[in-house]
Amino acid sequence: MNDSFVRYLNAGFDSVEGWLSPTTAHIMATLADEQTRRRVVGDIAEIGVHHGKSFLALANSIAPGERLFAIDVFEDQHKNADNSGSGSREMFLANMRAYAPGKTAEIIRESSLDLPAQGWPKSRAGSIRFFSIDGSHTRDATLNDLQVAELTATRGGLVVLDDVLSSHWLGVISGLFDYLLGGGALLPIAIIPNKLLLATDPASKSEWSAFLRERYARSISKSGVDLFGHGVDVIEDDPSLLRPKPKPASELELWQAFSTSRVYRVARAYMSLRGHTPPA
Repeated sequence: MNDSFVRYLNAGFDSVEGWLSPTTAHIMATLADEQTRRRVVGDIAEIGVHHGKSFLALANSIAPGERLFAIDVFEDQHKNADNSGSGSREMFLANMRAYAPGKTAEIIRESSLDLPAQGWPKSRAGSIRFFSIDGSHTRDATLNDLQVAELTATRGGLVVLDDVLSSHWLGVISGLFDYLLGGGALLPIAIIPNKLLLATDPASKSEWSAFLRERYARSISKSGVDLFGHGVDVIEDDPSLLRPKPKPASELELWQAFSTSRVYRVARAYMSLRGHTPPA
């Protein structure tokens, strides 16, 4: 897991407004990093960014040459059919600067329902390795967003769908049902806290299922549960995953930090007064 995500989880996650389990953030970031390790190349996109809580978990996994797409109506709430979230573009950008420094998101300030007519999915066909769906929670929007994700996903790509089992947003499970019954190609892999994880093809599903079963073995409560004819694993909230610590600093990094501290400056001045030569 990359250090930038660990710093975000430890120092920024709780302060960013949004609805995301830390366990789910951990799983998403781990999978995105594993894609890079496996040389799954592609961009990262999210529909329904809000203030960036889940987007930041993915943004810190971006590799050189890959792009970040943030799709949200933000303040244009007249385009938000079910009032499922009221995001702020300025807050999102501020959080990007604070917790994903050096990363740039390409903002698409539109309803995802308008993307097909604008040609965006076709222009990005087969180019996205991780697609997070957390926009409007209506039946039509969920179906549309899954179709957009399917068209744009690269092989080995992953899709996460928010609030799939929420009793407050039944449009999500209804849209998923329509998508799967209509022959959608994305395949459910696992239920993670508040989200459904999907793969692009049978081989990828098998590979990612095996990875999750090994990496999150103690967090899995059930395996092979039937979901509309697809076997999925159920991964529960797991406090033992949190909070990961950044890797230890090297001796050089520790010395550089100490040599610029006030304690060092005082000690250096004292040693000079006593006629000693302090280390440079």
